[in-house]
Amino acid sequence: MNPFTLILFGAILALNLPLLFGGPIESLIFDPGSVLAGEWWRLFTHPFIHVSLYHALLDAGAFAFLWQTRPTPHTARRDFVLFLTCAAGSLAAALLLDQTLLQTQGFCGLSGIGHGLMAHQGLVWAKDRTSDRFTRNAGWLILLSVFAKSLFEVLSGGVFFGALHLGSIGTPAVACHLGGVIGGCLAGTVLTQIRANDRHRNLAGRTARLGYRKRMRC
Repeated sequence: MNPFTLILFGAILALNLPLLFGGPIESLIFDPGSVLAGEWWRLFTHPFIHVSLYHALLDAGAFAFLWQTRPTPHTARRDFVLFLTCAAGSLAAALLLDQTLLQTQGFCGLSGIGHGLMAHQGLVWAKDRTSDRFTRNAGWLILLSVFAKSLFEVLSGGVFFGALHLGSIGTPAVACHLGGVIGGCLAGTVLTQIRANDRHRNLAGRTARLGYRKRMRC
C-alpha cells in the first residue's frame, strides 16, 4: 500500500469519526460561497465528508472495494492522478448541473469518485489488448452500464434505486456521478497510454541490453 492510499483511507476514517458523536464537520463540506470567501480547503476535504453514518459506510465501502481492485501498477503518482481526475470531474459536473443544490445544501461524499473508479476499471479492461476477449467485453459492459446509470440519474433528477436506501444520504447532486465517470474515463485514457509507453520502454531496454551482451560475447 503506497503512501497516497494510506493518506486517503486515513482521511476517510478520521473525518467521519464525528458521525459517531453527532453530525458531519460542516466546515469541510463544499459550499461555493464559502470557497469564494476564502475557505479553499473545502475543495479538498468535501469528498471525505458524509451526512450520516449510513452514507459514510455506503460510500466508503464501495470506494474501498473499487480502490483495492483498481488496475495495477499502484504507484502514488498514478493513484493521485486517478483520484484527482475523478474528484475534479465529479465536482465540475455538480457545479455545472446542480448549482442551485450546491449553493443551498453544499456537496460532499465519495460516490462520484466511486463511479469514476468503476468507469476507469471498465475502460482499462476494454482497451487492454493483452487481455482475453471475455475480459475486454466485461470492461465494455461495466463502462457502458455505469455511464447509462449516471446519464439516467441526470435526466431523471434522482438516484437510481434511491427509494431502497436504508438511511439518510442527504439530497444527492446526481450530476456528480456522470462527472466522475467522465473523469474516470479521462484518467483511464491517460494512464493506459502511460502503461503502454512504460511497456515499450521496458521492452526496448531489455532488447538493448540483450544486444549489448551479444556484442560483448563476440
